[in-house]
Amino acid sequence: VRSGGTYRVVWIGPQSDCTDPMDHQFDFWLGRWNFSAPGVFPGTNDITAEGRGCLLEEHFQDTAGVRGRSTSLFSRRDGQWHQTYVDSLGGRLVLVGSFDGTRMVLYQSSSDRFLWEATSASVVRYWEEISTDNGATWRVAFDSSYARGP
Repeated sequence: VRSGGTYRVVWIGPQSDCTDPMDHQFDFWLGRWNFSAPGVFPGTNDITAEGRGCLLEEHFQDTAGVRGRSTSLFSRRDGQWHQTYVDSLGGRLVLVGSFDGTRMVLYQSSSDRFLWEATSASVVRYWEEISTDNGATWRVAFDSSYARGP
């Protein structure tokens, strides 16, 4: 990353392919998905590997026309995964966390986290958990799933 002026940061990209296993912990989310959750509009989500395999790019659209984008990457600077999400309604998430061996766990804060887990080769569960006791216990605030699409 280098400075691109007062208000701009430019990612100069990787100098080589990202082939370390850490770079691929989130690869279970790659592909074209049909998104569904109770009480929300269904949608589609395309997750692609970009930047020589170093970035996961998300392109989401629901049936109401809401569009969302995210970029996820494993950082060698701090050994954690980072995701930034924005959508056409003005929503924004900045998440940091790690892969725990079976699921990706990214935190917005110490009391709010988002999780992705492949429950099969064709389904990924995505949910949000909230804690009111500094992470001692968690309750599901939002629960959804991605099913592989055409």
